[in-house]
Amino acid sequence: MYEVIGRVSHESLDEVSNRSTETILPRGACLQEAIARLPMEGGVIRLGAYDYYVSSAISLTRDNVSIIGNGRSRIKHSGSAGTIFRVVANGFRLERVRLFGTGSTAYALSLAGNNMYIKDVAFEDVGACVTGSNCESLVIEGCRSDTVDPVNYLINLSNCDRATVIGNNLYDSTTRSVVIYATDTSGHGTYVGNIGNGDISYKGSMNNANAGNAGMGVVVR
Repeated sequence: MYEVIGRVSHESLDEVSNRSTETILPRGACLQEAIARLPMEGGVIRLGAYDYYVSSAISLTRDNVSIIGNGRSRIKHSGSAGTIFRVVANGFRLERVRLFGTGSTAYALSLAGNNMYIKDVAFEDVGACVTGSNCESLVIEGCRSDTVDPVNYLINLSNCDRATVIGNNLYDSTTRSVVIYATDTSGHGTYVGNIGNGDISYKGSMNNANAGNAGMGVVVR
C-alpha cells in the first residue's frame, strides 16, 4: 500500500503513480521500484522513519527525482558493493536521509548530471561519500560522514562547474590528508564552513575557499 500526500490510497502502485508525483514510501517498500513508477517528468518520494534495504546500487536515469526523508530514514545496503545511488540525470535531490554501506571502498553516491542538491545526508559505514563527474551546479550541504574504510577522498568532484560544498562535517577513521578533491572548470566553486580532519585539494579558481573550513587547509593544484 502506498500513501499519497493528503490521502491514503488502496489502489495499486500503477494507479497511484499515474495520479501523483508525490508519494510516501511505507516500511518494506522497494525504493528502486518506486522510482521506476514515477511519471516521466519525475516526482517526490518521501521516506518515513524506517529502514529501506537495497542489495545493489539504485540506478537513476530519470530527471527531477527528489528523495526526502525525515532525518530518521535509513537506506541500508545489504549487498557486497557499497554504492547506494548511481545517478545519471538532472535535478536529483536527496535530503534528510542516512545512508548505510557495507564498509566497502565504494562511494555511496555516484553523480553525473546538472542541478543536483544533496542536503543533510549522513554517510555511515561507507567507503566514501560523493563522487561527481561533469556535474554543473551541484550543491552538497550540511552532510556528515562516519566512514570506516575510505577511498582516496570523501568528496571527489571531477570537472564539476559551479559546485557548492558548504557546512559539512567530513571525518574518516584513517585521517587522510585530503577529504575534498575537486576540479572546477568554471572557476566558480564555493567551499565554505566545512569541518574535517583533512585538506581541500582544488584545481581551478575558488570562491571563499578557506572561509570557516575548520581543520581544513586548502591545496591549490
